[in-house]
Amino acid sequence: MNGEELAEVPPLLVGRYPNSFWQPEPPELAGGGWVLERDDVFCLVRAAQASTPFLWIRCGVAVEIPRSEALALRIAACNKDLMVGRAYLSCGDEIGLVAMDEVISASSLSWEHQPSIQELVDRFETTLTQARKLRAEVLDQFGGRAFTHDEWMHLVF
Repeated sequence: MNGEELAEVPPLLVGRYPNSFWQPEPPELAGGGWVLERDDVFCLVRAAQASTPFLWIRCGVAVEIPRSEALALRIAACNKDLMVGRAYLSCGDEIGLVAMDEVISASSLSWEHQPSIQELVDRFETTLTQARKLRAEVLDQFGGRAFTHDEWMHLVF
């Protein structure tokens, strides 16, 4: 799949959830993308037009989490259990946020090879599911709160 074809993918993925997504306008999101809000998980889906185009999926797990070494260790350790993607912790002096990323190369996708499209959908759905599970664990064990409607832009870091 080339970069032009890849640009068609994000609205198809988020479109699986009618009335749960929107496309932010620049300057809110330079370079375009779509935001999905589903069960308190916010997901930013973008087609990156790099020299090698790729699909970027980033889910917000939790925000305003009190910073601790235990939290950092848990997020680092959880990556060994994830089926797709990676979890990240971004911290300020006292609080942090947790997000999950999944990156899919456009070269692995083809409209003519439907199994590659199904694999893309499966990875997207798995990322959402894992983000939901991790959110419950982080909130329960470390505090913080779920993302709110106007905080999706924290996923652009």
